[in-house]
Amino acid sequence: MKKQKIIIITGNRGSGKTALAYEYIDLLKRKDIKIGGVITKSDDTKRYENKFLYSVVDILTNEEKELLTSVKPTEKSIKVGRFYMNLDALSWANEKITAASKICNALLIDELGPAELQGFGYARIAKELVNRYKGLIVFIVRIEILEQMRLFLHCNPENTIIVNAENSNKSNNQFIYKVLMNE
Repeated sequence: MKKQKIIIITGNRGSGKTALAYEYIDLLKRKDIKIGGVITKSDDTKRYENKFLYSVVDILTNEEKELLTSVKPTEKSIKVGRFYMNLDALSWANEKITAASKICNALLIDELGPAELQGFGYARIAKELVNRYKGLIVFIVRIEILEQMRLFLHCNPENTIIVNAENSNKSNNQFIYKVLMNE
């Protein structure tokens, strides 16, 4: 049976965690490894209007939904920290992750944060994946909650690699790829 592997990409806000995740997605796709899950996309044009907007993107289809905003967009939104989370988009994202887990060799979830530690967001699906998924899982986690998240997910240190986005480089990525492929 294939042994599960988990990579946690960590770093501070704005450190390049998601950019590094895109590099991993490209690397795995180039190696013909089917990767699914969700990744966050920021709408930088809204930053200048003081209306922060983050979408969630399905890695397999590139479909996207507005997930987080600094202003309440719909009645089906809840306040989580400094943002409002669109519950319909969250449900959609969880469905996309579940569907990808059935057909992909690798999954990525961007990002696990304070909402997940409180049982919201991707908490349920992330725990399920750690418990049952046998492929590669890549989680994006802010550095200030890394240890809490490892405990929350019950990640086995023997099959978990921590990558700090701020210290990452191309040789690091090649090393990780070799570890993932058991080379």
